Amino acid sequence: MPGHEEPIDERPLSNRPFSLSDSPDSSKLCEEMERLDTLESRLGDLGNELSIESNISALDMQLSKMQPPNSPEKTV
Repeated sequence: MPGHEEPIDERPLSNRPFSLSDSPDSSKLCEEMERLDTLESRLGDLGNELSIESNISALDMQLSKMQPPNSPEKTV
């Protein structure tokens, strides 16, 4: 009916259904949530901490290969 407004939600903020429109940065927040979701699902795919550590060491290996040959980091 015309002029009908939803009743004001008197519950504390933590109990209210979360609405992105409450936030001025709703698009940023949305992107961040999506990013976290994809990160969590990737971590879930990896399984346990051991595989995460092995992935990190594999990335370290790739990084060291990408360093220029005259890099001071490299030991001859």
